[in-house]
Amino acid sequence: MARQATPIQYLTAWRLVGNSEVHGTEIWSCGELSTTDNKYHIYVQSNGKVFDIALTEPLRKVNSVADKIEFADSVATVTRYFAYVADISTLNFKQVSGQTRFYSKIISDCKPRTESVGILNTLYECDLSTTWIEGKISISNGLEFAIQDANYDNITDFNAHISGSPLIYELATPTTETITVPEIEVSSTDTYTQIISQGAKAVAWTSFTPNPE
Repeated sequence: MARQATPIQYLTAWRLVGNSEVHGTEIWSCGELSTTDNKYHIYVQSNGKVFDIALTEPLRKVNSVADKIEFADSVATVTRYFAYVADISTLNFKQVSGQTRFYSKIISDCKPRTESVGILNTLYECDLSTTWIEGKISISNGLEFAIQDANYDNITDFNAHISGSPLIYELATPTTETITVPEIEVSSTDTYTQIISQGAKAVAWTSFTPNPE
């Protein structure tokens, strides 16, 4: 008789509160950042055992789109729908001649503009109804990030202004990675659920409910 496969547990259905959030100069997402290994940890209890899923980047969610984890047989499959840019000024912005408009290099993996595409930046709110809107960030038809800001009339001052500002943007094609997840030893008094508490740069009230689909 063939061995029955272990049912996949969808730990991130994201039927919940928990969008990535701007906190000052940072974007907080989901996963508790450990200062020991600089990874984002999610503790999962499955079949009476506890597993530690350590991610190099947190799980992100903008609007209705969210990263996802599938977990079975001690392996986590992470599907990411967003890319992260730690410093938006590294995208080589240029100025539209004689205007207070600035555009980045072509972002080839960015999802083309629709009003529902997910973008999050610490300096500019996103508006994708058109390319140029004062004080907003948008996406051009050529897959460039476009910012119009009347406070800056030269590229030097504009680049100084945006330096260090992070950005999340939705990918045209999601990426997938697999992680072998170790079981961890716990005492009889420890309790783990599929809940990430607020703190350590994790957004509040983000829960992971198994969702077999």
